[in-house]
Amino acid sequence: MPAALRLVLHNDRENVLRTAEFCASLASCGSLEFLPYHRLGTSTYQYLGRPYPMADMEAMSVDAACEAVGFLTQLNWPFVLKVSGRVLNREP
Repeated sequence: MPAALRLVLHNDRENVLRTAEFCASLASCGSLEFLPYHRLGTSTYQYLGRPYPMADMEAMSVDAACEAVGFLTQLNWPFVLKVSGRVLNREP
């Protein structure tokens, strides 16, 4: 069964490329999905009285995330590339 890797996107081009290369090295990787960073967890940290460790980070829209990883579509990957469910490349 193909594996589906999903991870939060932090808009770091080098990290995005290295992640895709890692996924390509796995025999069972069927899809790689980037999820734009959101701030939905901040209220939980406030409720717990804890500082939010990513308070400096800006939330990212799906369109901005698609732009951030769009360069990967220029390369031929052996897996489906997605952002928040949107398929960016053709089925391999």
